[in-house]
Amino acid sequence: METLIHADIFFLITSIVVVFFAIVVLVALYYVIHILRSVRYVVDKIRSESDHVSEDIAQLRGQIKERGLKFGTIFRTLAAFSIGKVGTRRRRMSDKQSK
Repeated sequence: METLIHADIFFLITSIVVVFFAIVVLVALYYVIHILRSVRYVVDKIRSESDHVSEDIAQLRGQIKERGLKFGTIFRTLAAFSIGKVGTRRRRMSDKQSK
């Protein structure tokens, strides 16, 4: 009779643990599904933005082919880029010296 009571207690405890783990797994799956939906949204956003970028690049290539790339435009762009960098460096150096 005593072994029957031990078996009942064992099955009761085992049932409670199985139910507890099932609840934990369900909660974890809920969060995993939520994260996967967020990742899907981000991937879709990246895909649509990359399509826009590729359209812009195609449009830029078309304009370059149509009008040609002028040397003055390239020179002004590079000059503005390099002057902007030098100006930034000078300001940083003067900021460091004033401190």
